[in-house]
Amino acid sequence: MVFHKSLLTVLNSKTKQKIVGFLLKHEALMSEREIAAVSGVSHMSINRIMRELAEMNFVHFVRAGRAHLWRINRGSYAFHILSGLFNTLSQKTAPFEDLKRTILDKLPLPFVENLILFGSIAMGTERFDSDIDLYVQVNLEGKTPSNGRREDPAGHSWTETPEKGFLPTVASLPAFLPRSIFR
Repeated sequence: MVFHKSLLTVLNSKTKQKIVGFLLKHEALMSEREIAAVSGVSHMSINRIMRELAEMNFVHFVRAGRAHLWRINRGSYAFHILSGLFNTLSQKTAPFEDLKRTILDKLPLPFVENLILFGSIAMGTERFDSDIDLYVQVNLEGKTPSNGRREDPAGHSWTETPEKGFLPTVASLPAFLPRSIFR
C-alpha cells in the first residue's frame, strides 16, 4: 500500500470517478475486460486505474488463469473514505436541479406562462460570480390591482413598474442555461 499518495488522486479524472463509482455499486469479482465492457472505458485504461487503486489498497485481485478478477477491499481505509464520500455526493441534488426547485418555489406559478434561462449559465460558460439571466413571461389578464401592488393566492408579491408592468418580487438567486426549462 502506498501511504504518501492522497486519496484525492482517485478523483482527479472523470474516468477514475466513474470506475470507483461503478465498483462501489457492483462488488462482484470482475475482470478488467468485463469492467471495461460495462463501464464503456477501454480495458487498457481499466488496467491502469485498477493498478492505481490497488496501490491504495482500495481493490485487490484474484488470478483466474491469465485474468485478474478485481474486487473492492471493504476493510481498507480507502474504501471507508471513498464509499462515504460517494454516498454523500449521491444524496445531493445537482446544482441545476436545485436552482430549478428554488425558482419554482419562489415564483407564483399560476401566473407564469414561460421561463427561459439565457446568458452565460445557459451557454455553459458561467464563472463563480455569474448571475442568473432568467426571462419570466407572465399572464395577469383580469388580475390587475388598483393600488400598484398585488399578492396572489400563494402569497407572492407583485410590484407595478411604469416601464414593464407587474413584476414578481423574487428572492435573489445564484447562477443558471439558453433554453426554455419549464413549460
